[in-house]
Amino acid sequence: RLSELVSSQPRNLTHPKQIADLYAQQEDYENAIVWYDYTFNQGGSTDVSLEKTIGNLRVKKVDQDIVNARAALEADPGNADWQKYLDDTVVYRKQLQLETAKGRAERYPNDNLLHYELGAAYVDVEMYREALPELQLGRRQPSVRHEAANLLGICQWKMNMFDMAEKTLSQTAAEIPIMNEVKKELLYNLGSVLDASGKKEPCIEVLKQIYEVDMSYKDVARRVEASYGGDAGAAGAVPA
Repeated sequence: RLSELVSSQPRNLTHPKQIADLYAQQEDYENAIVWYDYTFNQGGSTDVSLEKTIGNLRVKKVDQDIVNARAALEADPGNADWQKYLDDTVVYRKQLQLETAKGRAERYPNDNLLHYELGAAYVDVEMYREALPELQLGRRQPSVRHEAANLLGICQWKMNMFDMAEKTLSQTAAEIPIMNEVKKELLYNLGSVLDASGKKEPCIEVLKQIYEVDMSYKDVARRVEASYGGDAGAAGAVPA
């Protein structure tokens, strides 16, 4: 029925988009992309949200391929062909994410959220120097300000700019009044920076802030408890 409407009302873009939406809901990303592409092109290629949807679905399609490859490997461990396919697909996903983000940022240079996404894509492929200017722009976007600063601190750390990374992460963590997931990540990375720069005691003090509210976070419990020395398992023993 919708396909017939597309043919009879070619200027009405509601119908092809509805077809695309239905395919997307069924996780048939290949057909969804075809119909979203059609809608986008017929609309003059000006719908930013639709363009982003298409890019996201292309990544989801690759994610779907990765899930299927992992399932195949679980069913047939040691299969070299599936392992190679999985490894190649994971690499391709990162490249696709980067190229998609780069295209968006170039097309809409005043959108700082897109610069943040590009910076994050650069970090994912360990292109830290390239990520820096994008994340600096990303910090201007209120909705991702803290996330952008966290990635910026990681880039500075990976580039051995320990003093700058420490400043970026500590100042950003201090801006967040509650111990949410973003603040935990900032503090954890700050602890890692301090540890890498030889500041062992300050590192543990930072990790203790996470330990006090969520001792199950990553390896915080092990690192904090190990700093006290002795047998952590005997900590509950009561003297006679």
